[in-house]
Amino acid sequence: MTKSFASASLYVIGDHLLPDDVTAMLGLAPTNVYKKGALKVPGRSDSAKYPTTMWIRSESSETSSASVLFEDILRSIPHGICIRDIDGVDDAFVDVFFAQAVPETDLNRAIDFEIEFHKAKLLAALGLSTKISFCNVSDQ
Repeated sequence: MTKSFASASLYVIGDHLLPDDVTAMLGLAPTNVYKKGALKVPGRSDSAKYPTTMWIRSESSETSSASVLFEDILRSIPHGICIRDIDGVDDAFVDVFFAQAVPETDLNRAIDFEIEFHKAKLLAALGLSTKISFCNVSDQ
């Protein structure tokens, strides 16, 4: 059986972003919030700082496909809202990641992912771009 990991995350980013406003507008609780200037490693004065504020809603699974998680994220966002129109938003996108452990002989095997037309239209209406990363890794 192939081991896999998939995630889909909604990122809302902005230098002057107010995370509570994003939560209120979307009616969704974030899984993570990182505020501009906060230490990436709390308690370490030499830690790098977050360059901007990020509101993130993530779904991940070792059993669901990336397509299912992508659909779940899209379904969770109320339609009729253009996320980029929320005050303080500089960028907004859905990030899709999928990795699977395969035998060495299958490392070059393709991984397919399709964004159907109606989903592409919905992404545009919501003001979202999409970032997709897939990889095969050795199961050795």
